[in-house]
Amino acid sequence: MYPLMDMVRSRDHGRVIPGWQAGRLGAFRGVLTVRQVHQPHLHRYVMTAQMTMQDKAAAPPPDLWDVPLVEVTRERWILTGFERISDGLTATDYAQTWVLITPRVITSGYHGCEVI
Repeated sequence: MYPLMDMVRSRDHGRVIPGWQAGRLGAFRGVLTVRQVHQPHLHRYVMTAQMTMQDKAAAPPPDLWDVPLVEVTRERWILTGFERISDGLTATDYAQTWVLITPRVITSGYHGCEVI
């Protein structure tokens, strides 16, 4: 069994979300996986982060590509990279930062998990 993590994205389509709007994108609860994956559009292997949602019916966030580890403490992990978002015709890469913490009691704003 892997530990659950709560993940908050700090950007929306590449734009930093100000602190006073931090809850706007909501948080995702699931299991973090980080591994090397070959990306044909980049013509190389890249470190990739992926969230597997606790609630299988919930849509996961886009994978985070080309991931360096920015910070790891007892309280949080910070990963940065880019996410590829497709509109069906074209795909665009946007800068993104994930902040992950161990699950805590919350009242709203979660995708794919039961609100406590």
